[in-house]
Amino acid sequence: MSKKIQLMTLKCPRNIIKRDGSRMPFDAHKIRQAMASANNCVPSETLTSEELDQITGDVIQMLDYRQDPDVETVQDCVEEALM
Repeated sequence: MSKKIQLMTLKCPRNIIKRDGSRMPFDAHKIRQAMASANNCVPSETLTSEELDQITGDVIQMLDYRQDPDVETVQDCVEEALM
């Protein structure tokens, strides 16, 4: 099973609460894209595509899919998953 399909099968929150308080559909691929962009800025510690997929999955599992997280909560989970 491809990583993209695996991410889609995880139970994700329906929405994310943005900084301005608006709600948008939750998109796990945006988390992965943000980590990939940041990863490209640190060439000395580059993560593989598989590692980025795993960390994205870890972040999703940290979130309670029954509640809509805010952006800061997602960022905190990303930081925790990276450590």
